Amino acid sequence: MATIALGTVGGILGGAIGGPIGAIAGRAVGALAGSFVDQQIVAALTPPVRREGPRLTTSARGRSPASGGSGRTARRSSLKPIRSGATWATRSSSPIR
Repeated sequence: MATIALGTVGGILGGAIGGPIGAIAGRAVGALAGSFVDQQIVAALTPPVRREGPRLTTSARGRSPASGGSGRTARRSSLKPIRSGATWATRSSSPIR
C-alpha cells in the first residue's frame, strides 16, 4: 500500500518541480521507497520460519539407479535431428513424383 501512496506523492512532487519528466522520475523514486517500506512492514509482521529436517550425507547429484550409478548422462540421443512433416499452404513449384 505504501508503494501506491508514495508513488503518487512522488509523482505529484516531481511534476511540480520538473514537469512531466519530473513526474515520471518522482513516481519511480516514490514507488521504490514505498516498496522498501512495504517489505519492512511485512517482514516485521511475519514470524520467522524455521526449517528443520534430514540432511543429505553424500552428494548423489547426477546419479541414477537405472544407469548403474556411474554419474554419466547419455546426451547423444538428444542430438538427433527432428523430422517434421511440414505441410505448406502454398502450391509447390516442383512437380510431384
